[in-house]
Amino acid sequence: MSFGLIILISFGERLMSETFCKVILCIKNKDFETALNILKNIEKKSPLSWHQAYLIGFCLKQLGDIPDSIIYYKKSLSILPNHPLTLNAMGISYQNMGNLSQARHHFEESIKLLKVPYFPKWSSYSLMCRTLLSEGLNSLGTVLHLLSEKQTNKPELKQDALRSYLEAVRIEGEVLAFKAKNQTRVRSKSSSVDKLKYISVIEKELIYNSPNLIIFQVNVAAQLHRNGHEQFAKDYIVRVKEQIDEFHPHWHLVIELTRNMTLLSHSHSHSHSHSHSHSWYH
Repeated sequence: MSFGLIILISFGERLMSETFCKVILCIKNKDFETALNILKNIEKKSPLSWHQAYLIGFCLKQLGDIPDSIIYYKKSLSILPNHPLTLNAMGISYQNMGNLSQARHHFEESIKLLKVPYFPKWSSYSLMCRTLLSEGLNSLGTVLHLLSEKQTNKPELKQDALRSYLEAVRIEGEVLAFKAKNQTRVRSKSSSVDKLKYISVIEKELIYNSPNLIIFQVNVAAQLHRNGHEQFAKDYIVRVKEQIDEFHPHWHLVIELTRNMTLLSHSHSHSHSHSHSHSWYH
């Protein structure tokens, strides 16, 4: 299940009917067609709520109908304007359609809203919002990188992409560090020295169970390399590699990026024509 849906369920707990539970179960099991049929039947009988319209948009996107997903996300926003979850989802759909300017706009609007502290710091809602924020920043970084390849007269886009990726790493790192400390407090009554070791162990567990951090870090290294900071990029990816091993689900991304950076560095030493044409991770 996507993180966005976890937030949706949390906000909609009081709205959980038997039908809604069926929809969520279908989505959890990746049976998007059945979920869509249930939601469409609801639409025939009564006006949609914001979260029902959102879910129809989500199912349509998963089924590959991107234009119609946007129609329903817009319906959701007409019912509950400026919801960061829906704005973020629209950004993803526009990006999938290749409409990078609209994708950028919707990611930026979602990020702006998520930076406002709606909930007490480190409450469960705040953690979910911060995770959605880091995902949005990473998506924005990718859109800015793609725009920089199209708009070569705007070099600032490359710097903006790097800043967005770096902020995604910072926020995701803060979330994982907090979770590690919280789990240590709950699970360990050891000495302070032992607790520090325990935190380190839990952080490694979290990196495996919440692999977004590695994806975000790979994007930082890739963007550093694209921006011409080859040595910084190599040093950065070495540090990323030290956090995981070959059993991590995204180990192959780290290895692929390392290999591509080496190949590009060699080709760059012979020719300057390909230095910015590669995008090995989107």
